[in-house]
Amino acid sequence: MLKTHFLLFLLINAAALNAYTAVEDSLTESGVSEALARQRAASLDSLSYAVHFIIPEARQANISAELELNFLLRDTTTALILDFKAADGAVSDIMLQGRSVPWRTINGHLVIPARLLTAGKNRLQISFTAGDDPLNRNENYLYTLFVPGRASEVFPCFDQPNLKARFTLTLTLPAHWTAVANGPLQRQTTSGDWQTWSFAATPPLPTYLFAFAAGEFQRISKTIDGHELEMYHRETNISKLARNSQAIFGLHASALNWLENYTGIDYPFQKFAFVLIPDFQYNGMEHPGAVLYRASSLLLDESATQRQKLGRASLIAHETAHMWFGDLVTMNWFDDVWTKEVFANFMAAKIVNPAFPDIDHRVRFLLSHFPPAYAVDRSAGANPIRQHLDNLAGAGSLYGAIIYQKAPIVMQHLENRLGARAFRDGLRDYLRKFSYANATWPDLIAILDQRSDEDLRQWSHVWVEEAGRPRLRTVLHRTEDRIAGLSLLQDDPAGQGRIWPQKTTLLLLRQGTDLAFSTDVSAASTPINEAIGEPIPQCILPDSSGLLYGEFIPDSTSMAFLLRAIDTIDNDLWRASAWLILYDNLLNGTIPPEQFFATLLNGLHKESSELICNTLLRTLRTLWWRFLSADQRTHFAARLESLLRERMQEAGEQSFKALWFNALQDVVLSEEGVAWLFSVWSGATTVDGLTFSQRQYTRMALELAVRPGQNSDSLLTAQLARLSNPDRRARLQFVMPALSTRKAERDSFFISLKNPARRTHEPWVLESLRYLNHPLRAAGARHYLRPGLELLRDIQKTGDIFFPKRWLDALFSGHTSPQAAAIVRQFLEEHPDYPERLRGKILQSADLLFRAARLQRPRDAGD
Repeated sequence: MLKTHFLLFLLINAAALNAYTAVEDSLTESGVSEALARQRAASLDSLSYAVHFIIPEARQANISAELELNFLLRDTTTALILDFKAADGAVSDIMLQGRSVPWRTINGHLVIPARLLTAGKNRLQISFTAGDDPLNRNENYLYTLFVPGRASEVFPCFDQPNLKARFTLTLTLPAHWTAVANGPLQRQTTSGDWQTWSFAATPPLPTYLFAFAAGEFQRISKTIDGHELEMYHRETNISKLARNSQAIFGLHASALNWLENYTGIDYPFQKFAFVLIPDFQYNGMEHPGAVLYRASSLLLDESATQRQKLGRASLIAHETAHMWFGDLVTMNWFDDVWTKEVFANFMAAKIVNPAFPDIDHRVRFLLSHFPPAYAVDRSAGANPIRQHLDNLAGAGSLYGAIIYQKAPIVMQHLENRLGARAFRDGLRDYLRKFSYANATWPDLIAILDQRSDEDLRQWSHVWVEEAGRPRLRTVLHRTEDRIAGLSLLQDDPAGQGRIWPQKTTLLLLRQGTDLAFSTDVSAASTPINEAIGEPIPQCILPDSSGLLYGEFIPDSTSMAFLLRAIDTIDNDLWRASAWLILYDNLLNGTIPPEQFFATLLNGLHKESSELICNTLLRTLRTLWWRFLSADQRTHFAARLESLLRERMQEAGEQSFKALWFNALQDVVLSEEGVAWLFSVWSGATTVDGLTFSQRQYTRMALELAVRPGQNSDSLLTAQLARLSNPDRRARLQFVMPALSTRKAERDSFFISLKNPARRTHEPWVLESLRYLNHPLRAAGARHYLRPGLELLRDIQKTGDIFFPKRWLDALFSGHTSPQAAAIVRQFLEEHPDYPERLRGKILQSADLLFRAARLQRPRDAGD
């Protein structure tokens, strides 16, 4: 009898499998195709997931799980297709309406035949073994990270942003573990060595925002202005925790209050908790009720720089802004992922202002957003803000500086065109209309367009749908010592004839009174008639507001002034803008590196703004390692180190001192300078006014280890012995082989990175890769370039969203030679059909390498 029933089951199952249509097969390509997403969005409604994970303490042990999925179904003519990218045999049973049903597994999908479906309410129950990678399992803790489409690597789901659902989570864990999730804890029960945590159902969320963390965490809670805030952490340094906690909680509370006031909507989720993860892949991730942060981004050292303090405040404001922009209202498809990121960054820039009243926030906005956006837009791999996406599998490649840094600049332009009040009121309408739902960029533009006399759709096209930036220059006609005519010219470097409309205030710098002329740059040539008859200026700057976007080519008189006397520009915003202009002209080959270096040294000697100093020191690192030859570095080392030590000693604030010290340890080369740094690391020398953490001592040890003449093995072993925190010890142990004096050990370490399991801790991998390719070892690291490029597609497949670009940045970081550039170009030539966005990432990351190789004269370069 049992045999007969089994044969009957096989016959039924076979008949069901043969019933799949060609249409259904076309929807089951790997990933989530746009076609599948549209079909499901039209067919499904009222989703809820109840998931139970049983998680053993042993990292290698399987995680058993149960899922109940309830939904309304409109279309029963097409098979039900869920996403589940798990190992073969991971699903043990599927029940629909309480009865076991057959299913097919194909290309990371579970397919249930259409004939078994019922219009209306459906209840699906699945028993399965959970996938592992996005659970980020460590020795005694784990955390989920599902963005953009990795939830389906862990449990069966409809893994697309416009199928929001309510999630009810149950976790069965080792009894000594703690757990935190999106929803509030409802109950907690203990049975022997196990403890079960049951969390309340969430408001509607997309799958990428469903999250939990569990393990050996400590909890701190505070209530500020009616908001109960919870922090989970693993920090063992009690003084560091105490020193930072007040600021961390206070910044969250301030951000919540500001956003509630600006949006007119109370915090839209049930609770606000955040988890500090050691070496988290990102700086932060906005899961409502369970925000994840990189611990070191919030728990700052005592000598944290102004930039690091601002960065912490901006990060907290960014993730908090996401609760409204991204979580409450979510993009319909990941081609509009930029809309959540632009508002998070744009709002963050507004939120942090009151917390830092002594800072010129216009300068900060300029220096935080323009350089990284320009770095992409000047490259051959430039991409538009809004990019087409035909499959969710490629969504990670959409992320980058254009959506995080250029988009807020564009949004600032939009706010200026509408007016701050009209812009805010439009956003309020948008948030109310699409609360707990999904929206597109055209949805928002349609709302804002009603509040403007301009055609915002047309304005949006070149800024949002097109890549690149304009090239700007001034043309001045003179009659003796007076202006006879002045125009601002705009052209398209790509030769497509595009015009980027924007407002600017042209600035004429003169001895005595400077002159400013406001204009709308909306044509190839914009005359500045008001300037006619004015005396010839010393210098013309294209903008006094810090918002004009583009490459500016100064006239010869202005260029000579900036190279000679940029430090005499009193206004911080104008001076910061001028530095960006000079850097652009270094990279385009107009200014020789040695001449730029002389101007930069003079600027560093006199600059008083910590914000501008930070940018100049970052520019110094690039110039020093990429555009000066090894001989030039040797020649200038003592002079540069003396300047940096002098500025460090005279700096008043500890944060300002740390800025100079950090730059010094990154560029130090002279025998005397290296000996001094070693003396600081060993404790034989102290730096007045600076206190170093173990993290900073580790950084010193790493920089010393890569300098010639150092015994890196003994030095790093000594530093390892100093560390007591297990997470910091594990990181250093991982990185150490990348700094070995033995080339064979370094090569073996690089080869080990081909194994995805070795790339689990992405920040560790990136730090190691940077030291493998350090400029002082670049000539012996060139052979990593080709295999590193060949790994890129696997890195995209197995890593998180920022990892491919950061891998490339680290891989190319120390290389400047024509030989290295040729390896990259050859790889691209040999792969003409390489995925377009990954190709773009390679071109973006290799841009400085290509420019350095072109500028390089025959010389004894470090690479």
